[in-house]
Amino acid sequence: MPPLTTVWRGPGNIAFVVGGTTEPSRGVLSRYLSRRTSGRQVIPEIDGLRSVAIVSVVLFHAAWTFRQNLELQVGEVGGLLDTILFTGSYGVPVFFVISGFILALPFAESKNDGKPVSLWKYLKRRVTRLEPPFFAALLIAFAVIVLQTGSLDKLPNLLASLFYVHGFYMQATNQEWSDAVLAVAWSLEVEVQFYLLMPLLAFVYTLKNTLVRRGVLIAGILGFSIVFGKEVPIWGRTVIHQMGYFMAGMLLADLYRTRALGLGGPLGASSNPARLLIWDALGTFCLLATFGVYGLGLYPAQTAPWLIMTGFVAVFRGGLIRRFFRWTPVVILGGMCYSIYLWHFFLMRTAWPLWERIAAPEARVFDLVLFVIVATLGTIAVSMLMFALIERPTMDPQWPRKLGQGLGRAWQAVASPTRRSRGHGTATGSAS
Repeated sequence: MPPLTTVWRGPGNIAFVVGGTTEPSRGVLSRYLSRRTSGRQVIPEIDGLRSVAIVSVVLFHAAWTFRQNLELQVGEVGGLLDTILFTGSYGVPVFFVISGFILALPFAESKNDGKPVSLWKYLKRRVTRLEPPFFAALLIAFAVIVLQTGSLDKLPNLLASLFYVHGFYMQATNQEWSDAVLAVAWSLEVEVQFYLLMPLLAFVYTLKNTLVRRGVLIAGILGFSIVFGKEVPIWGRTVIHQMGYFMAGMLLADLYRTRALGLGGPLGASSNPARLLIWDALGTFCLLATFGVYGLGLYPAQTAPWLIMTGFVAVFRGGLIRRFFRWTPVVILGGMCYSIYLWHFFLMRTAWPLWERIAAPEARVFDLVLFVIVATLGTIAVSMLMFALIERPTMDPQWPRKLGQGLGRAWQAVASPTRRSRGHGTATGSAS
């Protein structure tokens, strides 16, 4: 699931917008579909990396929807192509590393003589930023299910999801995530658990000795991924199964904050073509290998955190790969990942009966490819609309106050004529 934009003030009080872009004036696309953030300097590579994660997850769910409805096994149709699409689920751990990175940065700075992080503002921002898109998707999905089935059987699932305890509810009732109103919400529950733990985990940054601090983070990655990751590689219902990824992001944040490994430099800081090419090759290899170790079963929970982190470092240091992840369309797509993540799977599952009537799909490679393309483009298009209508307005930290003021003005506009009418009637009655 996808996480939030964080403004971090680094050395010299320079504002870095981690995971977003400023309000650009590059045309209609940027104006209505880019993140709403503030800051003088941006790090768009994070949203660029989000785009890889969200596209891989969307492709995975498109192939899964096709396969599930035609009762096919992985690779039964499409062979290697379907197997590659199946590894797309590993885009979720990429999101987890990004979450660890962007949430840890302000805490890392505050614990090292920087501006203290207000826990109230931190928690308030999580709520005001996460809830509107999630609640909208959840309630609309529930309404559609009720209309389709004529039943309120999913009401307990809805209530459990609203309070981010659906994973525990499923475990207690022996259900699967396919029974959820929004099946993808499992990762959002894990994210929320990490958000609550982050202020406590941030005490690691109070360790002044760099080797000790990073040693603790490395030990945490190894411990959680080896002890808990082996049991549930991806689908763990609690943050403990995914903590290795989040701590990889925390380690990356520590490296970035201290400018270790040359991180945080401006684009084109290195003029050595061979060095840039090496970073490009390393970044490409690590990002592809992240999905490859899952497909090949090469201990993904133990190897992926290091591959993802190394890939991120290479992206920040590379030449062509860094330019690609800073490319405006890629950044914009990654900036919308939360809306895309919330809506895509529900839209695919809901639209499948219509697709059956229109295309009459069969167990053929052509049908698989056609559905994946149409489903991916279609759900991204609808998600873009939901982003513009729901998510982007709530990226303004002041939206609750502005909404309250707007409702107050609307109430005054409605109530004022009524008051005037009553006052006029009273005056008339007195005169008569």
